[in-house]
Amino acid sequence: MTIISGICPVEHLGAGRMVRWVEKKAPEFPNWKIVYASNKSGASACLRKRHFIQFPFHILRHITRRASLYRNLSSLAEEPHLLLLHFQEIGFDWCMRLLNRRSLTQPIWIYLFDSAFFCRKSYNHIEGENSECLRCLGGNFQEANRAGCVSYPRKSKKNTPFLEALHIAATKKRVAFLAQNEAQKQLAMRHFGPEATVETVGLWTDDIEELHHECFNTGAVPHSGASPFDVVFHGNPQATKGFFWAIEVARFAPHLSFLFPCRQPLPPVPSNCHFREMRWNSGLSEIVRSTPLTLVPSLWSAPVEGSLIKTFMVSPRVAVVDVPSSFSSEFDGSLILRLPQNPEAAAGALSDAVRSHSPISSARRESWLKAFSANCHCLQTIDQIIEKEPDSPKPGSSI
Repeated sequence: MTIISGICPVEHLGAGRMVRWVEKKAPEFPNWKIVYASNKSGASACLRKRHFIQFPFHILRHITRRASLYRNLSSLAEEPHLLLLHFQEIGFDWCMRLLNRRSLTQPIWIYLFDSAFFCRKSYNHIEGENSECLRCLGGNFQEANRAGCVSYPRKSKKNTPFLEALHIAATKKRVAFLAQNEAQKQLAMRHFGPEATVETVGLWTDDIEELHHECFNTGAVPHSGASPFDVVFHGNPQATKGFFWAIEVARFAPHLSFLFPCRQPLPPVPSNCHFREMRWNSGLSEIVRSTPLTLVPSLWSAPVEGSLIKTFMVSPRVAVVDVPSSFSSEFDGSLILRLPQNPEAAAGALSDAVRSHSPISSARRESWLKAFSANCHCLQTIDQIIEKEPDSPKPGSSI
């Protein structure tokens, strides 16, 4: 199997951490070949670490990889078993050419990291709204124009033409999809229709592996009560991750103290909101373990987010926003606090939860984690699915 990845194995991106897991486990799959389509994320990681001397070499690697990708398009198109990781960063133009060039009966497999298979922005959420956006689901891409949505993470006019081509290719079984969870699979089936091939395979990353090992081998448990805060926010400071929504919730709960692990945004900000720049391995993990409740309020159709899984592993109690199409909707109500989308109503529910101080029981947490740990075999599952004999595609070698 040939894997073409638009993301490098980096630690600051969720997709990058999954790719790190792929690289780590690749020796167990001698039939695998990994081709990196760029080094954009590698160059970004270099800047984040302030390795300025190495930066030009990362840029050169990026240019070399892009040139090689186009030079080898024809040969890659004829690889019998082909898997794309993060097609947005591979490039819409190249992926379109790949679809048109391929003549084999085996489908091109695409692993779904986010909602980019139907959403121009990848994270299907409109700023200012309190829920996921499903306007374009089913191919209604003109809705993105009405909402003023901009292609992300690559700004490209070829985004929508590629999504239209992908929709056609899916109905002809010329492409197939690997979903992280059942809710994401159902979204893909709603979008592409009953003719599409979508398999649920799960997700596992190197940092989830490390934390999972810690939880089951060191006996580490949450220790609620040591934190000076009532609620801690875990996520990037973005609207789609519920950052501004959480600040609004704090505004309606002035008696609670909120911590946000980032730089303070422009005012006005409620006085009960506190900001400290930190990441999981530089203080946030300890705060999450010791704070009564951690808020992971993504407002899009989030699949298996690392922030939610890591929080659930160590936090006394976890709260999310009630988004029916997200992975969090698959949690039992006894395991996770599902908040109303309205910030004022959510503030009331959050206040009640902090006041009741009823953390998840160790037995229920451990039972869920044991079941979830089956995801650590996701690469074996992917290999078995892609290597099996395919269904015959419908006629038509180009789109």
